[in-house]
Order: sequence, then C-alpha cells, then structure tokens
Amino acid sequence: MEGLRARSRETRVASLLPDAHLGEMVRTETVSPRLGPLLIMGAMLASACSDGPSGPQGMRDVSGLWTFTASLRSAVADCLVGGVELSLIQTDSTFSGQSDGGTVVCVSGSATDQRDALPRQVINGLVTGDSVSFNFNTVNFSYTGRFQDDTAMFGTAVEVSPSITATGLWRASRK
Repeated sequence: MEGLRARSRETRVASLLPDAHLGEMVRTETVSPRLGPLLIMGAMLASACSDGPSGPQGMRDVSGLWTFTASLRSAVADCLVGGVELSLIQTDSTFSGQSDGGTVVCVSGSATDQRDALPRQVINGLVTGDSVSFNFNTVNFSYTGRFQDDTAMFGTAVEVSPSITATGLWRASRK
C-alpha cells in the first residue's frame, strides 16, 4: 500500500508540469518511487557520450542561455522545478550567472503547492573537462554534473537548509 501511495504522489507531481519542461527527468508512472531516480540517472549516464570540447583550450563553454529543470526530494516533500532560464557567463574555467522564471511544484502528503520559482544567483561555477559544478545563492545549494554534449548537461543536486536536506537530479539544455 505504501508503494502505491508513493507512486500516486509522484504521478500527481509529474502531471502538474508539462513534459516539455521536464525533459527526460520524470517518467514515474510505472517505475517504483525508490528506483526511479537511480534508473533515470543510469539512463542519462548511458547516453552521455561526449562530442568533444568546444571552448578555448579544449574546455566546454557554458556561456549563454539554458533551460533548467530539477527533481528534488526531501523528508517532507517531493518537488519539481521546470522552465527556469539560466543566463551564464564563462571566463576561462569559471562561470556565474542568474536564473529567471520557471515553476516549482511540491507535493507533501496529500497537499500540492505550486509557485513561481524565485530568481537565484549562479555562483562558484567551474568547468573541468566534461564536468561542471555550481551553486545557487550559497555553497549550501550544490549542483554537480557532466556535459552530455555541447547542448546539454545534467547531474545531481544537494540543497541543505537549517532544517531540511533535499537531493535530486537536474538537467540543463542550451536554448
């Protein structure tokens, strides 16, 4: 019964944002809620073949506009972030920027909360080969990952606040 309840909760979250905003991140209707994130990450890793470096001195270049999505889970809620635009500027191997727009949908028990995503600053961005890492607003919101190719990157997220830790997956596609 617990698995059915969890699957229903994830299906309800997935149905609140259009697939166009979620990309390949959420396909939970037939996947066990405990295995879903592992299967999604495995599929993304399997498809992560590099097209090679595109920036100066063999480095990937994140400069430009990206569409960002994330799926985060904590002890109190499951949240999806969709349709966020990242504007990034890279100098050598470091980058920074900001987010704009988007929607956040969280489900906790039987309650659903949908709101506009708050703007965030992208700080501490670093590109090393095919790897990428950055923080939103503070070092407590950490995003690490890899380039799939020159137009997509993906990875894992950890957001730590004084009372809650949320973990999950993120993906960004070049606009």
